[in-house]
Amino acid sequence: MKLTLKGALTAAGSGLLVSVGLVFDAPVVGSAGLAGLALLAAAAFTVKSVDIRATRETSSQVGHEGAEVKTRLRVEAKGLRGRVFAEIRDTLPPGLEIAGGSNYVLTALSAEPLEMDYVLRAPIKGKFSLGPVRLRVQDAFGLFHEDNDVDRVTFLTIYPRQFDLRDALTKSKFPLVVAGDYIVGQPGYGSSFFALREYMTGDPYRSINWKASARSKNFIVNQTERETQARVTILFDNREIARLGTVRDNAIVYGSRAAVSLAGFLLKRRDKMRLIFYEDAIREVRLTGTEKPIIPLSEALADADGKGAMKALEAVGQILPMLKPRSPIILISNLLDDGTASEAVRALRAYEMRVLVVTPRAGAFLEKAGIAPGTAEYETAMLERETAIAQMKSYGAVVVDWDTAEPITVTFAREALL
Repeated sequence: MKLTLKGALTAAGSGLLVSVGLVFDAPVVGSAGLAGLALLAAAAFTVKSVDIRATRETSSQVGHEGAEVKTRLRVEAKGLRGRVFAEIRDTLPPGLEIAGGSNYVLTALSAEPLEMDYVLRAPIKGKFSLGPVRLRVQDAFGLFHEDNDVDRVTFLTIYPRQFDLRDALTKSKFPLVVAGDYIVGQPGYGSSFFALREYMTGDPYRSINWKASARSKNFIVNQTERETQARVTILFDNREIARLGTVRDNAIVYGSRAAVSLAGFLLKRRDKMRLIFYEDAIREVRLTGTEKPIIPLSEALADADGKGAMKALEAVGQILPMLKPRSPIILISNLLDDGTASEAVRALRAYEMRVLVVTPRAGAFLEKAGIAPGTAEYETAMLERETAIAQMKSYGAVVVDWDTAEPITVTFAREALL
């Protein structure tokens, strides 16, 4: 049991009055002080220890950014006789906001169950925990209180918002970069010539090269180069610098939206996906072996929170052995504090990789972090980023410089017209 601020002031004032009454022989003043102390003693006996039980129900434990989750908290005071004044608060993590109702109540608590209904809105992706439930019991005068926490925790997973890029990408140059069939440099069925070879049982007659057959006096067929669906690799910058900005506005939040939107479009085309984070090390998220790869991909992006400082060139050097030449690569990064990003793209292009770079504009993140335009730090960071973008384009990469003030669908649609 502890004194509230009001109780502490009452105790101090009463003690002072008693002291003044004794020093100056003022019985009335001393009596007033004794009355205050008596009130404190009486109030202390009225504060009861309460054993509470709490249960929480939510309409869903998984959702996307912007989703609303209905929540009901039920609180029961076991064995309580009569009523006590109590404050009850359901603890919420940063990143969630109240859209309706309240997670706090000041009430006269009794043995009857108390239900609190409120609606949560999740404006950003992440993994959140609701709880614990905090109870504060106080006397009728608000002089003493006793705290009690109930470790009732509920977990919520909020996936990044997925934008529909179908219209923008199907009308632009980007499908040639990030999706579709591609040649793997091996003989098989396709449309590109690979080599000549002798006819084998089962070869279609239309593949016979009659001129070459006439010269060799044996049937010769055109061997084509095998085409296959793309295995698109998303290389995601999950370094600590990617958290620059605010909880709601940083490269990880916007990059996750870009990644899940592109992945959704590509998976509908039945392309295979690979998601690789570079942070303090390389970390690949397993997407195969599941009926809906978008779910583990969204789960991993929801959990991305930025750590480490691995450079892009080091990351590319580690993943190159696991990539096939001429396969599509999507690099998602704010390109800050990484002088190797353009060299990483150059290394990928040397292997004829088809590279798409999606980079959320870093200026807004710098400003939200307190780095103002015009300062040396701001201007240096922006100049290095612009130089890297220009070099990437010169190497043949497609670069989408995304102004995060607008939806990514608008950015891709505008790029399609360039």
